[in-house]
Amino acid sequence: MNIIMIASAFEENLETYLETGLTSLPGKLDLLHFYDTLVERNLHIYETEKKREDITKASVQDDHEILKDIYLENLEICSLIVTLPNELNPPRDEQT
Repeated sequence: MNIIMIASAFEENLETYLETGLTSLPGKLDLLHFYDTLVERNLHIYETEKKREDITKASVQDDHEILKDIYLENLEICSLIVTLPNELNPPRDEQT
């Protein structure tokens, strides 16, 4: 699963390298930069391929920023749930 996430995040960098021969990867990769890149890539795919939106429109760009904030907030919550000890993080009841 992790290799798929990395490949997805840097797919555009690979395409650029194949077309021009120039690499555009950061010199040092940290997790914050990686997740930000991953979120941007996933949102781009969602907006252009799934919803077929015109990403040059201001309203779509506003929605993009809102979705990005929600996505990053959910990633933060997930990381806290995974890293906190069970005493500080009781399981939630599933509601269906």
